[in-house]
Amino acid sequence: MKTEGKIISGRKAKWYEFLQTLRGAHFVHRWMVGLMKLSCTEKVLDVGCGPGTVLFLLREKCGDHIKLYGIDPSEDMIRIAEGKNASRNSGIQFSVGVGEKLEFKDNIFDLVASSLTFHHLPIDAKRKTAQEIRRVLKPSGRVFVSDWGRPGNWLGRMISATVRKHAFTGENLQGSVAKLFSEAGFHKVEIIGVQFGIIEHISGVK
Repeated sequence: MKTEGKIISGRKAKWYEFLQTLRGAHFVHRWMVGLMKLSCTEKVLDVGCGPGTVLFLLREKCGDHIKLYGIDPSEDMIRIAEGKNASRNSGIQFSVGVGEKLEFKDNIFDLVASSLTFHHLPIDAKRKTAQEIRRVLKPSGRVFVSDWGRPGNWLGRMISATVRKHAFTGENLQGSVAKLFSEAGFHKVEIIGVQFGIIEHISGVK
């Protein structure tokens, strides 16, 4: 199955991590990992993992005890992630896949994360991905999503003007992500942190 969203490939994939670092994404990833309340014996999936940044941070935090999986629709991104995985002997399971149709059985993950991915998906794909995340989570499993959200201050409003037309970010800026997880059947859906007045860290429980 192909994603309905934007795929980062080719030269963009090659330079993605470097450019994201220049844009400050590493602050988002590190804060996201710091906010996650997880046991280091859990089974975690990253949807839209890109080059694996969040998963490598989790491996660094938890060591070999945590079981880590990452999917991304970009073959180039997965190739980069697997290269890093091999060089670091990290033991993370990477595969090409799409959030709208996760190729995992029901009720197998303790936590599903997604960082700076949902703005690449149109609204219907966001909705399907939220539903799929709920399906693969164990009962009482948690979701944790970090992405563009509704601007909350002058800085957020200023940034929103520069990113509004990027991919499907405009939908995020209306507060769509948290709402879609509530509609998918999650409870305790909360925005537990905001960075730069516009990056929302959202959690929920199956």
